[in-house]
Amino acid sequence: MISRNITSTRYEFVDCAKGLAAIFVVIGHYGVNVFLRNFGYSFHVPIFFLISGFFISNKRNFFSFIINKIYKLIIPVVVFILLNNFAKGGSTSTIFNNLSKDLLSCFYGSYYIPDSLKNIFVALPWFTFCLFASDLIFYLTIRIFKNKKYIVLTSVLCSILGFVLSNFGIYNITNIIRLPYSLDLALYNQIFLCLGYLFFKKINKINMNARMLLISIIAIVFLIASISINYTFKTPNCFIMDMNRRYISYISLLLSLLSCFVILMISKKIASNKILCKTFTYIGRITLIMYFFQGLELPIFHSLYSNTILSCIIRIIQCVVIAELIRFIPFINSSFNLKSRLDLELSNKKYL
Repeated sequence: MISRNITSTRYEFVDCAKGLAAIFVVIGHYGVNVFLRNFGYSFHVPIFFLISGFFISNKRNFFSFIINKIYKLIIPVVVFILLNNFAKGGSTSTIFNNLSKDLLSCFYGSYYIPDSLKNIFVALPWFTFCLFASDLIFYLTIRIFKNKKYIVLTSVLCSILGFVLSNFGIYNITNIIRLPYSLDLALYNQIFLCLGYLFFKKINKINMNARMLLISIIAIVFLIASISINYTFKTPNCFIMDMNRRYISYISLLLSLLSCFVILMISKKIASNKILCKTFTYIGRITLIMYFFQGLELPIFHSLYSNTILSCIIRIIQCVVIAELIRFIPFINSSFNLKSRLDLELSNKKYL
């Protein structure tokens, strides 16, 4: 039987891992180095589902769980919609009409909309909706089943169902259609949440000794070889976990798990260095800001966005500035996992 209390401890290596993933999300969207992009796609989305599994508790009641997830995952989307629509400008009626359609689209919560529904819904960032659905499914699993074997079995069956739906039912390379809240991917990702839920304590206790360093190096070499095969021989994208666009397979699943392990081990090493730890934990705490506002292009930097390296750096800096501005806005700051500088110092060891 598995029972877990809600933790209030902040684990710095987890924030470092989120920070690394957020940086690779930007590189994946705006960088041109194929190898770095492919490596990023092998973990930068899956690791957030794995980390989510670290902290899901079966002690929280259903109502409290739903309210918390809406506040942490859905409200930030609403805030982004509001800011985005007012930033675009236009007449009052135009802003109102666009805003109404965007807010209504939160009930579908997907980037890919079926043609029959495009007059009702518009595309929205898919990740937070998918994570919301994934967390809800896994929460119900651990509430219903207390035995580890049944939790694992249910998660595997959900993952298989998600795999079938994603690849043979509603999704293919040329015609991408997602279920509401990317439910097909939410089911597929149950395996990541399950593994995070079951093995967090062991992962947390791992020390980066010589043995673990050797294992990590071997894993990195294997990943480099796998991604190189994909790039060199132009094989199908079975080595890449690009959940939102490409074919997902159980080969990519295994490689993603391996990538996540490597990133977590690297993050533990980063967390042991004071300066690097402070940098990456900061980025890890503004991952939602990075996700929503990475696409912002300011006219003053228009000529620099064409350079992919400068573009990635500028986008990250922009997100840092936005995070610092949002930090001073009550309610919104905590929904984005941000607090004022004073609150942050007082709760430095707490999960926000």
